[in-house]
Amino acid sequence: MARKVLQWLPLLLALLHTVNAERKRNYFLDIDELVGDPAHLEHRGLRHGRTLIGSKKSGYGKKGSSKSALDWSKGGKGSSKSAKKGRRTYESDGDRDGAVWDYDTLMANSMSMDTQPSMDPSEDTDTADSYDMSMDMDISFDMSMDMSVAPTRSPTPPPTPTVPTTPAPTTTAPVSSPPTILPDCDLLTREEAMELILVEITEGPILTDPSTPQGQAFRWLLNDDPAAVDPCTYVTLPQRYALATTYFSTFGDNWETSTGWLGSENECTWFGVTCGSSDLIEQLRLDENNLGGEIPQEIKVFTELEVFQLRTNELVGTIPDVLNEMTSLATFDVENNRLSGNPTVNVTGVDDLAIYRVSSNRLAGTISPEMGTRSSLRQFWFGDNLIEGKIPTELGLLSNLETMYIYRNVLTGSIPSELGNLESLVGFQAHANQLTGTIPEQFFTMTSLEELRVDRNALVGDLPSSIGDLTALSDLRLNENLFTGVLPASITALSDMSKLTYCVNCGDTLFHNCLLIPVPFQISGILRLNGNNFVGTIRDSFDGWFTLDFMDIKNNNFEGPLPSSVFEIPTLRIFYASNNNFDSTIPVNWSNSPVLRDLYLNGNQLTGTLPAVEPGQLGALTELILQDNQLTGTVPPSVCQLRDDASGILVSLWVDCSPDASPRIECDTSCCNACFPNSTATDLGIENPQS
Repeated sequence: MARKVLQWLPLLLALLHTVNAERKRNYFLDIDELVGDPAHLEHRGLRHGRTLIGSKKSGYGKKGSSKSALDWSKGGKGSSKSAKKGRRTYESDGDRDGAVWDYDTLMANSMSMDTQPSMDPSEDTDTADSYDMSMDMDISFDMSMDMSVAPTRSPTPPPTPTVPTTPAPTTTAPVSSPPTILPDCDLLTREEAMELILVEITEGPILTDPSTPQGQAFRWLLNDDPAAVDPCTYVTLPQRYALATTYFSTFGDNWETSTGWLGSENECTWFGVTCGSSDLIEQLRLDENNLGGEIPQEIKVFTELEVFQLRTNELVGTIPDVLNEMTSLATFDVENNRLSGNPTVNVTGVDDLAIYRVSSNRLAGTISPEMGTRSSLRQFWFGDNLIEGKIPTELGLLSNLETMYIYRNVLTGSIPSELGNLESLVGFQAHANQLTGTIPEQFFTMTSLEELRVDRNALVGDLPSSIGDLTALSDLRLNENLFTGVLPASITALSDMSKLTYCVNCGDTLFHNCLLIPVPFQISGILRLNGNNFVGTIRDSFDGWFTLDFMDIKNNNFEGPLPSSVFEIPTLRIFYASNNNFDSTIPVNWSNSPVLRDLYLNGNQLTGTLPAVEPGQLGALTELILQDNQLTGTVPPSVCQLRDDASGILVSLWVDCSPDASPRIECDTSCCNACFPNSTATDLGIENPQS
């Protein structure tokens, strides 16, 4: 057998040389050819574990077939089919670049073989058969070749090629190539690559329309971006595009501040943008910056965004229903704009959402019960919109909620008792709606509550004595409702409040009143009981109210003496007690409040004379309204001096000084500028007192 092999060897070697040359030409694809001709690449079906470029399913982020249609080690479609059964590629096991044994190498190997058998044929047959089988390897390969390609003359051996060698390993870390965000991106034009990436964010017709903000952002990135980012290596391209879209969509040229925007620097340096360590945006704060237009849905690419704050601008349109894709979102604040549409959008999966503020817009529709599933919510602000319907009972599931502001809407129905389960709630504002029913008893067990405003609704019932348990209250406003009964004595337990507002209605007429009791060194308090049917006397116990600023008890049926301790409050500026039935004298200490500005005591049954003013007192008094009483005597010169004195600022002094008044108080016309009963403020060209 060995002898036969040696006889055929020259012919076989010639054939092998020819085939190798053909294989090197056809079998290995030239990389320059691939780069220069993407169509050729597509025809060959080249894949890199991702979707075939040019296919209908190609695009950023789409995983394609994991099977390579063109295997660099075995050839593929359009190759010489060398992978068929019985063929050998003769690649070096250690060199995957395809180092093929050439003619000279084979010749050198053949010359090293003995021309005679290494053993006598009479020796062990198994050993000889083993030798013959090893030779059959070459024979089986060569016999599979098409014999028609044999040369007509002996070929001239080509130069021996240099076989690539693997360099010795070093301790230096390998230099990695820039990351790519699109498979085979380097085979595409810059525009093709950019479009393939961005079409995953914005629909193609919108992206390529230059009249849209998205199209403007695309064209800017492609042609006008000073950074001229490479879509194949700039891994935050979607983020840069989304920010640019936001700029064009909200009229960025008109912003108050746009430092860095659409500049050459990384988008993380742009005004209002804050990024994390991975250069992904975590905060976008553009409040009070004259933004107009609409919020684009492209903000959905901000998957690491925690704070989205665009309050106090001129934004229109709707809230993009893409927040569920911004899974890191913790704060969403678009208050004080002109947004319309639904107040709530899908926030499923946004597990860290803590602040949702959409107040002071033009939002309509209802509050979605799904908001009750966001247990992470701490602030739920929907006030001053056009929201209608009922308050969802599911909101009672928001165990971490601290503030719920749903004021000035068109909400109807009752306040759900389930809201009384919100143990963390410190602020509840539902005023200026159309709510009915009573305040749930559970509310009066919420000892953490600091702010309770349900004024200007149609709530009914008596105030329970348990209201005194809300000792953390700083603002209680129940005015302009239909409450009945008497004010509970336990209300005095709230004396540490900075604000207290409550209302009572006795009868069919709507009444309102607001009581604000101040905390020392905090916001000055307001006490408003005006416009009700309160009766009886007012307890003279204002000694500990050190910061009361505004006390309004007009338009009721109070009687008895004026509480003199009111005039000892050092911060009292406004005291309205008109149109009641007070029937005592004016307290002698009425001028003790150093900052008193407005004093309205008209429309009562006050008797006696007006006490004099000590020098230096009432230096801030501008309005003293005393008509329609039973006062007698003469207006003291010390009071008239507040009008004559250069330092006095008293503008309005009205008393019953008309000749036909009975009883009548004397007042010189140079002192009093309105005499009643036959003179009116309108006749004298004087504005009516504020109500």
